[in-house]
Amino acid sequence: MHIAILGTGYVGLTTGLVFAYLGHEVTCVDIDRQKIASLRKGRLPFYEPHAERLLADVRARIRFATDYREAVPHADAVFIAVGTPAAPDARPVLDAVEQAACAIGEHLNSRFTVVVNKSTVLLGTGNWVRALIREAFENRNGRALALRERRPSVPAPEFAAGNSPGASVILTAGTRSDRSIAFWVNPNAELFSEVWH
Repeated sequence: MHIAILGTGYVGLTTGLVFAYLGHEVTCVDIDRQKIASLRKGRLPFYEPHAERLLADVRARIRFATDYREAVPHADAVFIAVGTPAAPDARPVLDAVEQAACAIGEHLNSRFTVVVNKSTVLLGTGNWVRALIREAFENRNGRALALRERRPSVPAPEFAAGNSPGASVILTAGTRSDRSIAFWVNPNAELFSEVWH
């Protein structure tokens, strides 16, 4: 599978590394050019046990980009894993989620793509994300999404085990999983059975 990860923070980067380790082709996108330049040189922006070695092991299957065009059009699944800092009232600030959703809509093509939200968001945000994707697609293409082009958008809650999200991703995405990342029934479900279960 081709997987796009939008956001290379703690959650996004560890998710991308693990999917690459599981054999998928991964492109991680971030608007921070300095961070992407460091990642291309094999330097991580945080400490995660064994992550540097993992990055070295999966270099052939993971790419880093600052342009959504390098990731979204070719993706079977797009993971939104951007930062959602807390506002003074403790609600997550969703500016980066909005930017990512609009970028997805602007760069989608006709291939079947699942959009997965790993960012910390409020209940019901998935409906808003779907609407943003649809609106951005329509603005770019001058037409509405056809029924067959509608993209499923599913939540993927983070199951962090202590201070090691990499191990958590392996537990939720790998063969040792006792729970699924997301539940979605669609005609292409078989494409995702190896990732979701």
